[in-house]
Amino acid sequence: MAVPTQPTKISIVEEALRASGSLTDYRRANSEWFEELKRDIATRKKWTILEATAVLNLTVNDDILSLPSDFDSHIKVVHYYGDNVGTTQSIVSSTVTLAAGEDISQEDAEGEYLFLYSSLGTNEYGQITSYNTTTKEAVVNFTPATGGTITYLIPDNNSELTYQPWEEFTRPRKPGQPRYFSIYDDQIRLDRGTDTASEAVLLDYHVDVSLLNETDAKATIIYREWRMALIHGIRHRAYVEAGDERQSLEFSAYENSVERAQRDDGSNRRARRGIRMRSIGGMPMRRKF
Repeated sequence: MAVPTQPTKISIVEEALRASGSLTDYRRANSEWFEELKRDIATRKKWTILEATAVLNLTVNDDILSLPSDFDSHIKVVHYYGDNVGTTQSIVSSTVTLAAGEDISQEDAEGEYLFLYSSLGTNEYGQITSYNTTTKEAVVNFTPATGGTITYLIPDNNSELTYQPWEEFTRPRKPGQPRYFSIYDDQIRLDRGTDTASEAVLLDYHVDVSLLNETDAKATIIYREWRMALIHGIRHRAYVEAGDERQSLEFSAYENSVERAQRDDGSNRRARRGIRMRSIGGMPMRRKF
């Protein structure tokens, strides 16, 4: 059985205009209607499929962090820190060999996050699924982009930062553990810089659909989940342009498809909430399966 082809912008537009529409409609659907409909659907709710997570770069004493290029709005910001810091001996596929002197126990390591951050391993993190205290080999649920020696952090503490509007934001103080954050000029501002670079900040946020790259994996998910709504929306625009009486029916089909996508996304959110309840403050729970 052939694997279904994932929908793309081109395939959705072609399917919408297959039975109707002109070359002019096709051009406008690609250059205008598709993006307008995408933005309209995105504003209907806080979509689970538009949620993303990024590791923000930390510099000692710096309270300003750059936002992801596709950032739209924040969900939460969590600061991770701890004493389990070192330099990897090697990285082969998803097996990371920690420092020879690493003394973290198997129980404490398994289930925790592993952050890799250096000039080569910036913005990488995942969860430790197994750990051998003799070989110092940690198997993680991601494949690091780099190998060799990279600074790592296995946090044993975390705190969710409280958002303050920029107008009420307390100016930065001496370095230490941040408690508040604000967003200004495409940056996250912390109320104080961190003591060391061996800390991490995870940002959960909503993606701006207008800034998504067509080749991004999240774009594929959006096109799959919103496919019927986009098709009916484009057909509606084409019928409006042509003065076709079917425009009313197509508009109703568009609204119904958007509502159906919202319900499906709500189911995804409830499922994800069930998973998140296993942890406190964003830290994965230490448990054996």
